[in-house]
Amino acid sequence: MASLTDLIFGNELILTNILSFMDFKTMKIIRRVNSDWKRLINRRFIDRVIIPLRISHQPLLRSGPITVYIGSKPFCSFGVNCTDREIGILIGNRLTSYKNFYIQVFPSLMKNFEVAYKVVDKLLAHLWRPSVQVGHNLNLDKLKYQGTDRKKLMISVIKKLNTFQPLEA
Repeated sequence: MASLTDLIFGNELILTNILSFMDFKTMKIIRRVNSDWKRLINRRFIDRVIIPLRISHQPLLRSGPITVYIGSKPFCSFGVNCTDREIGILIGNRLTSYKNFYIQVFPSLMKNFEVAYKVVDKLLAHLWRPSVQVGHNLNLDKLKYQGTDRKKLMISVIKKLNTFQPLEA
């Protein structure tokens, strides 16, 4: 016969309620208790964790590879003129379980406006899902100073950003 403790902590509804009062640090520690707790806690992490996507390239190579980092670790690299299909293959479904992203374009890439916004435009197309939230460090005020092609690119990025829910801190 199961003990009262087993009945309480084995009940997913009760455990989920208890976890809702815990911070990340505590949950990170207690997810080691057993596989059921780990599964529940990992699900909560995925709902709350923000994945930083940092976009960079070699500033000396105008057509050099673009690298997308998750935090400080390289996630994928591709050429400046990479197609949507090629980016889709590189990213695959490796990000589909996450719901919150912060896109940060490195200043070295922001100097090359068109490359930066083309990359972000393609990346947004592959991140879109109904429940995804996206934040960014893009300077969207540059729109009024750009030529027609740049304005079209900027409008495309803005439209895609507007299809996402805003990232809540």
